Amino acid sequence: MKHALNLFGMISVAFLFYFVIVSILEEQYILPQAIIPLAGVRFDQWLNSFRYWAGIGVATAVSASILWYILGQWILRVNNLSDSGKRGTWFLFVFLPIAANAAAIIFTRQAQVGMWAAYTLHAVNALLCYYISTLLFSPPSYKYAPPLASLIRVGW
Repeated sequence: MKHALNLFGMISVAFLFYFVIVSILEEQYILPQAIIPLAGVRFDQWLNSFRYWAGIGVATAVSASILWYILGQWILRVNNLSDSGKRGTWFLFVFLPIAANAAAIIFTRQAQVGMWAAYTLHAVNALLCYYISTLLFSPPSYKYAPPLASLIRVGW
C-alpha cells in the first residue's frame, strides 16, 4: 500500500504542475505578459504549442520519477544509502527531463519576443516536477538521494 501511495504522490505532483502551475499560473498570468507571437500566429495558437510541450516535459519528469522509484525499490535494493554507492543514479534520471526540455525548446513555436520566458518555464516545469516528486516520494532506501533531502525529510 505504501508503494502505491508513493507512486500516487508522484503522479499528483505532476498533475499539480500541469493543471495548476502550467494551466493557471503560466498560461494566464506569466506568458500573456511575456510573449508576442510571430506575425500571422495568434497567441492561442502559440499557447497550444507551449502547453503541449509543457505536458511532454511534466510527463517525462514523472516518468523519470516513477522509474527512479521502481529502480530504487525493487532493483537496486539496499538497507542504507551510504552503503549503496548508487547515489549518482538519481542524477542520471535528471537527463530525461533535460531531454524533454531540449525538445520543447526546439519544437515550441517561436515568438517575436519572450522566448526566454517560455524556455525558462519549460525547464522549471520539468526539472522541479522531477525534483519535488523524488524529494517527497523516493523509496525509503534512497530517500536522501535528492539534493537537500536530508534537510527536508528529517524524521520521515
